Amino acid sequence: MSDHLNVDALRRALQLKGMQQNELAAKLEVTDAAVSQWLSGTTEPKPATLLKMARAVGLTVAELLVTEEPAPLVAYRRKGQQKTTEFNEDEALDQAYALDALVDLLPPRTFRPPSVANASPTYRCAELAAAEQRSRLDTEPGQPVSWRSLMKWFTDWQSVVVPVFWGERENHGNALHIHLPRTNHTFVFINLDSERLDFKFWLAHEMAHVLTPDLVGSEDGEDFADLFAGALLFPRDVAAEAYREAVGANSAAIALNTMADWARKWEVSLFTVYSQCNRLAEDRKVPPLKIDSTAVHAARRRLDKTLPKVRDELFEGQTPNVHQYIDVAARQFGGEFFNALAQYVRTREGGPTYIRRCMHATLRDSLALYSALTKGAEH
Repeated sequence: MSDHLNVDALRRALQLKGMQQNELAAKLEVTDAAVSQWLSGTTEPKPATLLKMARAVGLTVAELLVTEEPAPLVAYRRKGQQKTTEFNEDEALDQAYALDALVDLLPPRTFRPPSVANASPTYRCAELAAAEQRSRLDTEPGQPVSWRSLMKWFTDWQSVVVPVFWGERENHGNALHIHLPRTNHTFVFINLDSERLDFKFWLAHEMAHVLTPDLVGSEDGEDFADLFAGALLFPRDVAAEAYREAVGANSAAIALNTMADWARKWEVSLFTVYSQCNRLAEDRKVPPLKIDSTAVHAARRRLDKTLPKVRDELFEGQTPNVHQYIDVAARQFGGEFFNALAQYVRTREGGPTYIRRCMHATLRDSLALYSALTKGAEH
């Protein structure tokens, strides 16, 4: 937060006292130009001058100051090669300000995980940060990270994860990160209409944003988050072994099959395997895998089709009703968000429109959620 001169309050005080700018300047022993600059917002008076000003116009120092809250920080998970600036930031900020009204009903966030010092979108920086966090996860060495261990990490660090259904081609992409500096709350909206092998990547991507608050909303932040997620889910030593097998394959098709086997074993996207192998190759200054990226994406899509989407896994292949959605969301992702949302819409002026703003949901879904939450559905 930062304090600035309350120009409107100063103007009203001068008017009430019938005092001109030049008279105020004389009392404060400054130039007329200095007062003009204060009133135009060009410059700010020094603390000692502010104290003299308060006495001269009959106000307290607090009345002469206005506190500006820092703006929320928002970051989207990019789709393909799209840049974050192409998304509708205004909608995300509106969602953030709607959430700001909700946070008083959430448990206070009393601490944050240590930030990554001097974070930069480089392979080495992301590898070091990922190795440190991997050691903190509930994961056995040499075993893949589960999405539940990632969820526990978010819970331990008091971040609010909200599962949503945004479809496969919504503007929000795969995830949305919102941090509210006023209360230090962080929200992660994660899309359940996701491929199973991609879902953990997006959670890990959001973990990186929590660890690098200074980069949230920037292209460097997105690039670091992608590097971090890849390194966390497919570590350097595993990538080295996968690279040796793939580079020794007799054909691109065999190499792709090899990488697909690694993707299944480590429960990550085939593209993550490919990317981590080539990042390792670049770091070691050895030749990259000679496989066209178009073929990699085609093989990734074929592999994805053999596995259920996250929503199918969570809801056993059925389309959930609103009560089932709230119940699973609370059990698998934590119930604080929907508990707070229910309390808000029951006790404050928060109807379906407010829910729609908070969750970027459709009007139909917002009406259904409002009905369930106001009727005291168990969740």
